[in-house]
Amino acid sequence: MKQACRKYKKNKWLVLITLLSTLIVFSCSASQTEEDIDGPLIQVGEITMSLTEFNQVFEIAKSAYPYDTTKNSEALEKVSSEIMDQMIERMVLIQLAKEQGMTISDAALLKRVKSLKQGYTDQEFEKALLESAVSYHVWEKELKVRLLIEKVISVEMKNLSQMAANPATSGQMDENLVKVLKQNQMQKAYGIWIRQLQESYTIKIDRKLWNRVTDSVAQK
Repeated sequence: MKQACRKYKKNKWLVLITLLSTLIVFSCSASQTEEDIDGPLIQVGEITMSLTEFNQVFEIAKSAYPYDTTKNSEALEKVSSEIMDQMIERMVLIQLAKEQGMTISDAALLKRVKSLKQGYTDQEFEKALLESAVSYHVWEKELKVRLLIEKVISVEMKNLSQMAANPATSGQMDENLVKVLKQNQMQKAYGIWIRQLQESYTIKIDRKLWNRVTDSVAQK
């Protein structure tokens, strides 16, 4: 189960920085821009993402790439597509957790906060928040979302492993999924499962809004 969640678990400081990056996006939904009047860019069930939010994620992601990449339209197009896939994956997992009534307790959240802050001074922690122009409340809110994602992955992979090990239920599952689960190849199992999960949802992408993204990239 831990392997399946690995993509959401970095070392402590990188987790902090990652959260500071991604939460900026999801804290902006309260203030709509003119371009968001057209509706969401992406929608999965009740979970939506506006064009403004996507563009902010895109800008943050570009900062992690070499300068030459940010000036290459073909490379940027690939980056934007990868971000789209990542955001859809995230939204599908959040929607699944919502449907299953999963929540994160205050105690679990506090435990993770203490874990992330361990080994760093309050000054270092506050400096990172300050430099990213993020309040502690917003940072904590995004951390709670990430914990929810980890939780739904852990629960689902555990259930699938139990089903794969039971002859009465394994026959109802995808053969490749059963095979990798029995071999304890959890990352491969996650890949198969998340693709099937995404196929079970209606994922709406506003192509006109997406064209604005691709047109902007092409002009780089």
